[in-house]
Amino acid sequence: MNHPEPFTSLFAPEVAGVPTSFPVHTKPWKLLLVDDEDDIHAVLHMALKDMEVEGYPLQLLDARSADEAKELLAEHPDISLILLDVVMETELAGLSLVTYVRKELCNRMVQIVLVTGQPGHAPELEVRTDYEINGYRLKSELSFYNIYTSVNLALCAYKTLRDFREQPPDTEIDTELRLEQAIDVHRKWREKLKAAASAGERLDPPSLRRSDCCELGRWLHAQGRKLYGSKPEFVKLMARHNDFHLSASMVAESINDGECTDAQKMLGENSQFAQASMDVEIAIMKLMFALSS
Repeated sequence: MNHPEPFTSLFAPEVAGVPTSFPVHTKPWKLLLVDDEDDIHAVLHMALKDMEVEGYPLQLLDARSADEAKELLAEHPDISLILLDVVMETELAGLSLVTYVRKELCNRMVQIVLVTGQPGHAPELEVRTDYEINGYRLKSELSFYNIYTSVNLALCAYKTLRDFREQPPDTEIDTELRLEQAIDVHRKWREKLKAAASAGERLDPPSLRRSDCCELGRWLHAQGRKLYGSKPEFVKLMARHNDFHLSASMVAESINDGECTDAQKMLGENSQFAQASMDVEIAIMKLMFALSS
């Protein structure tokens, strides 16, 4: 009788020499709130005033236009997250600012979450495909929980990218990986999590949250970084892969809390997890295309 592989089969084996700690953050996280509506600034300030991530508070910077945002970005190059409206002085002012940050400033570390009240001007699937954003929220969804979740995920992703940049590559690790195989292996996470939710299996969210816990993550942090770390497609794949593992850890937390029905919904076709998984596959394919051209 064939028994299904255990959930832990998706994790990469521990390798001696892999760093288990990274430089600690010692300053407040800087968040740039860009919106032309005073009410939105008030809501975000109220939701975020007492929030801490990794034990450090948030420093909130306010801009009412894309031009004001550019000034603050020049004054504070260490901004970690931008919560960005789309329609301001023009219908696409927010998206123009995304292009400015990614293309002109060449800043791919800062996390950008679109917060829009007019999704018709910037449909989620379209902007995720055409722009380098890290999250998407409707203003009608701005509950305390959704704001908290989006900010926490984004800052954890920023921290991973910052630590990745600051940590020297480990020359002892030489993990080989075919990116085509990585897509197939990556797709198994969803089915394994669904099975765990159905069985009420207890999982380990902190391990899932680590972007180097799987074979693809090991490769990204080691051999991939040494070979392709300067390529923008590689940096984007790092960010998308980190987002995915953060989403997976949230599903695991729901399963551990006994909320298996909610966990199943979190794994649905149009869920944040499904989008994060698709983003990883697209990022892998874009890197493969860049390496072959």
